[in-house]
Amino acid sequence: MMFIRTKVDWRLSLLLLAAMGRIGASVKGDVRGKRQALYPPPLVYPLGGVLKLVVGFAMPVQVSGQILSYGQNIQFQYMLPNNATFFTNYFEDSSRRRRRAGWSERLPVYDILQRELDMRNVDGKACLKKNICEAASTSLRDQGLVGELLHLLLTPDEGDAFTMDYEYLEAAALGRRGNNCSMIYPTCPPGQGILDRISTIY
Repeated sequence: MMFIRTKVDWRLSLLLLAAMGRIGASVKGDVRGKRQALYPPPLVYPLGGVLKLVVGFAMPVQVSGQILSYGQNIQFQYMLPNNATFFTNYFEDSSRRRRRAGWSERLPVYDILQRELDMRNVDGKACLKKNICEAASTSLRDQGLVGELLHLLLTPDEGDAFTMDYEYLEAAALGRRGNNCSMIYPTCPPGQGILDRISTIY
């Protein structure tokens, strides 16, 4: 039986949440893209208009014998749409962007993680491949939110594998076959990977 003890570094968790938010949004977008519906737009003003938002504060100033107050405000103005094509174009464009982005969103995240590991004087690409290999050999899905996010990040072969670097796909396949990831990627020293900073397998 395998147990995973979690020791979460808040900066890494924040990075993972930001990265997974982008990947998760693209996944949901792919599912919804086929049944994209245009809901009735909110109020449309045929003659145009301006939405104005004023935020301010006032405070009394102590002056003997007088009443004085100091106030300051900030004003925001937004032009209101005068036809509904604004909303139609917005939904069509965002749907196209989601389809184009697809699963290639992982590559920029992998580049960031690789650079971060390189700055620690370790082979960043080897450590990232080792982490992908370890994540494929160990189920992280049942380990709560952090485990679910790590599973989503470190499984490059889910989704559109055509945009993914072959070395990452190979690392996931090696891990799934039960190979020893530390022996396959010896240039990544123990304790230097992403998973080593979050959990301990024993």
